[in-house]
Amino acid sequence: MSRLPLRLAALTVFFFSFLLFLSGWIVQQRSLSAMQAALNPRLATPTAPPSRPSTLRLRLWGQTDRKNSRVSSESVSGRGETVAYVQYVADKGKLCNSIMILAELDRLGTAADKVLLYPHSWVADEEGTWSRLLRVAEQRYGVVVKAVDPLVEAEDAPAVSLLHAFAETKYSRVLHLDSSGMVLRHFDELLFSAPPVPVAGTRAYWRSLKQQAEAPLSNHLLLIEPSLRELERVTSHLNKDPNISPMELINRLYASHALILPQNPYDTLISEFRTNNHERYIIGGKADWDPTTIREQSYYVNFEDEETPKPWHIFPRETEERVRPKTPDDERVWKALYSSWARQRMDVCGLDLEP
Repeated sequence: MSRLPLRLAALTVFFFSFLLFLSGWIVQQRSLSAMQAALNPRLATPTAPPSRPSTLRLRLWGQTDRKNSRVSSESVSGRGETVAYVQYVADKGKLCNSIMILAELDRLGTAADKVLLYPHSWVADEEGTWSRLLRVAEQRYGVVVKAVDPLVEAEDAPAVSLLHAFAETKYSRVLHLDSSGMVLRHFDELLFSAPPVPVAGTRAYWRSLKQQAEAPLSNHLLLIEPSLRELERVTSHLNKDPNISPMELINRLYASHALILPQNPYDTLISEFRTNNHERYIIGGKADWDPTTIREQSYYVNFEDEETPKPWHIFPRETEERVRPKTPDDERVWKALYSSWARQRMDVCGLDLEP
């Protein structure tokens, strides 16, 4: 019996010693976690799909901007609506380009739908590469593939065009990217959180002032709010002039009150890496131009360049020597963008570059 108090005392000492050890271990782990967080801060990744669109902050320019001046960031509220990226294909030879756009958006983790429109007349055609690519888009990248009819019953009306985006009234907002380009980040911040406006887009800043006055909006990036009202406006003009180009009509109807988005960083021209004057693209011009930073910040690069072959063509050596950027950093980024496009073409479509 005399040993019982000693055992209780020993158990008591062991119990409190264990509690003291446990509390010390917890404090130590918390301290280590805090040190790791301080040494390795988590960086926000721009390619992650938005979990709460209402908290996104959107960088926009004013509607009357003529000098590429960025206004201060402002918080805008998402409205919980259904949005989508839309591509249209009127030429089977360019089908791969559009699927590449949607495939990269899928890889980047967009939270929006992905829609591909093609002419209903193709359905009766013999199967070939085009039908295989449509199946790839559906099965591998979750693209909604839709055969559509012309918007108006006219002999010269196009089977499918950019204007079909106005007919996608299932969605509150759709975004179209020109297929002669490459996506580097998704645009979910625009789709989910842009202020309500029928049309928003980037300016055709590389054109002459006269050309910009006639057609201010570029076809590279267009954010459209489909509706029956806007569709009726579009089809009404198409019935009067079926041959009018989609961008001519969009500029005629919407340019005067469209929301102007900054080309930097949303719409980067490949030719910017071949020029020494960037004043029309970025504030400050050459002093603020760093090709690596521009590449890292850009959402989309368009390969529009009159002096350079399209990216799906093989560059002859003499052509590359003539058109390549003259500074090492510009040349490195320029070549890397073309190489990346070629790899995507093979990965997505299984197609080599064309002669």
